[in-house]
Amino acid sequence: DAAAYDQEEEDDTPHHPEKLVITTSQEAGDGGGFKGEAGANAGPVTIDVGGGGGTTESEIHTESAELILDNDADSTAVEDWLRGNGDPSNNPLPSPSDAAKVPGPDASPLERLLHDKGKLSKLDYKANTDWWNASLGIGFGISVGQFSLGFKLFGIDITHEHKEQTITGDPTYATGPQNGGARPWVEWKNCTRTKPITT
Repeated sequence: DAAAYDQEEEDDTPHHPEKLVITTSQEAGDGGGFKGEAGANAGPVTIDVGGGGGTTESEIHTESAELILDNDADSTAVEDWLRGNGDPSNNPLPSPSDAAKVPGPDASPLERLLHDKGKLSKLDYKANTDWWNASLGIGFGISVGQFSLGFKLFGIDITHEHKEQTITGDPTYATGPQNGGARPWVEWKNCTRTKPITT
């Protein structure tokens, strides 16, 4: 809360964060495409034309952990971590996947908090992107033979880019702690495919 933060800053009192969100993302992929550029120089006028297009296929893995800090103890634990209190080498930022595992005996307060109360989700998806772009540049300058004086008196730059992306994937989330403390990953359920319970 920005107003509460400002007031705490003014009163020189400890801050009380209200929410912590950790998001990680990893992308791998390739695709075909082309890029081209051509130019012409006629006296003081320089014209550059460029463009390209193609298709890129990517596999993307994202993870998210969200923690609502609704009490002073949880808020203080996060504030201490943000301020680097304690031994930073023993208090790294856990990933959402780490938070789903059973905390070790030397787990930090933040690691235990994320494991016990964090909303954990992850998504593996494929993104197919069709793209193209075009550019036009016109410059009016001063040139002497093959050498430019290194500045432009007047210029026009026009660029247009277009992308269309199709995404498919299977989202999962971590359940609450099971036997042994681990939080298994399960698929999100589509509510429209779930039969209502009748009595």
